This record gives sequence, C-alpha cells and structure tokens, in this order.
Amino acid sequence: MKKLLKERFQELAGIKPLYTEQDSATTTTKVRLKMSNIEDQVTITEKPGKVLEDVTISWGNESHTVTFEEENKIDDHGNEGMDLEFMAESDDGKWQFILEVYAEASYPNTDPVEWDWEELIIQDHPDDESHLDPEDRSDYDPRMDPAIRSDFDDPVVEIEDDEDLTLEPEDDYVDEFELKDLTFDQIVNSFPNNYQDVHFTRKQPNGEEGPYYRDGINFPNMDDSLTHIGDANAWEDWKSKTMRHYGNVEIVLNDEGKNWFDKVFVSDDKFNDDKDSFIRGKMKALNR
Repeated sequence: MKKLLKERFQELAGIKPLYTEQDSATTTTKVRLKMSNIEDQVTITEKPGKVLEDVTISWGNESHTVTFEEENKIDDHGNEGMDLEFMAESDDGKWQFILEVYAEASYPNTDPVEWDWEELIIQDHPDDESHLDPEDRSDYDPRMDPAIRSDFDDPVVEIEDDEDLTLEPEDDYVDEFELKDLTFDQIVNSFPNNYQDVHFTRKQPNGEEGPYYRDGINFPNMDDSLTHIGDANAWEDWKSKTMRHYGNVEIVLNDEGKNWFDKVFVSDDKFNDDKDSFIRGKMKALNR
C-alpha cells in the first residue's frame, strides 16, 4: 500500500514512476534523480541475489560499477528497523554515490530491504580536484602560475601586504566555529533561550544517560531538510555526515536570528551550491 500511495502522489505531481526491466541476469531501473544536479536519465543495473553489490550506474558518458557499504546510521527505530546511509565510490576516484536505505531491526544479520533509486545522490568526490580551476586546487602555488609571473627564473613573488582573511562577526551575537571544533555543549551555550525542555533521556556518546531536548536548534541539510539537534547523539551524526561530504566547514550561530534559517548558517560554497541545486531539481520535477 505504501508504494501504491507513493506512486499516486508522483502521478498527481506529474512525476513519472520508476521504470524497471528484469530478466534472469539483471534488473535495470531508469530514473530521474531528485537529489542531484544530473539532468540525464540515470540507469541502474543490479544483479539478482546481490544486495547493493556490483551495481552499475550509468548516465551521459559515465558508467561505473560500484559496491555500496554502510557509512552511517541515520535513525534507529528500535524494533521497527533503522535508516542507514550507504556510500560507494567510482574506481576513477571522481564520483561519490550516496543512498539512504531501510533495514529491519535484525540488521546486520539480514540485508537492507528497501531503498529508492530516485533519491540516489551522485556528487563529485570530495577528494577529487580535477574538475576545479587550477587556482582553486589545494596544491595551487601562485609562484608557478604563468598568469601571475612572466618568467620562471625567479621563484619569488612579491606580495605588498598580507591579506587578512579572518571573517569577523557582524555583531556581538554571532559565533563562528570550525566544524571539527564545535561541540554540542558550545551549541547549547550559544542558544541560552533553547535547550530548556527535556523530552526524554538516552545514552550519549560519552556512555552516560543524558537529555534529549524538545526545543533544540535545527541545522540545515544539503537536501533542503533540517536535522533537529536535540542532544549530543544528533549533533555527532550531523557533524560526521557533513564533515564526510564537505570537510571542515565554518558554522555560524546567531542566537538573535528571528527565523530558524537565521540562527544557523553553513558558510561553505559547495554545501550551499548543492542545496540550491537540489531545490531547483525538486521544483523542476514537480513542474513536469
């Protein structure tokens, strides 16, 4: 019934349902991705009896056979199962594939049982810089850039003044942190009017029982959703996922923000570009 209802919503929104062909050797699914900026139709080819192994993902001039592995537990529903994040990488190191799957409570003794290929995320691998302009790469050396130097005899580049790249807070209420250094306690201290209403308690990363707050702060995700940071567990999950995808980004916290989107800002071009691309893709799909 769940699938029928979902397909009905897709039909009403003008979104074509998944197109699947199956034979004795392979199962082929053709989709339009909801959460990636790839406009081409994507073809997923799976082998019977293999769960997220030797999956061939093809679009445009690209085709990669990958095996997905568990990276992160998104949410644990107890006896009702769990939501997991699985990830794969292309052999050439240029692409990263991310898929949210559902597994029963017996996992990992049983395989994942449900996922939606339309929600597959295909993105540039965070460690691959081949698509970047030379000046944007981590190994860029301006002393060796012909656009700056007219010869390569003198290895010295004259710099008149050191540029101050420090981002100063706009007012007394803005706190800026590097993601790797930001802790849950610092988030609580940055929002003194929140984290007052305890919803329940559960075991925290330090192994001790701790509160989960109903009035915690929401942090943005690249897919235009929000993660409620109610305790240290929720924070460490969001932090780990964001670090893995975008690295040590800068987080701006503003207790004086009137709206949720004024309170937390991820100061990273790729994160915000991916978020904008996802929103545009979602609107485009709904307008089909």
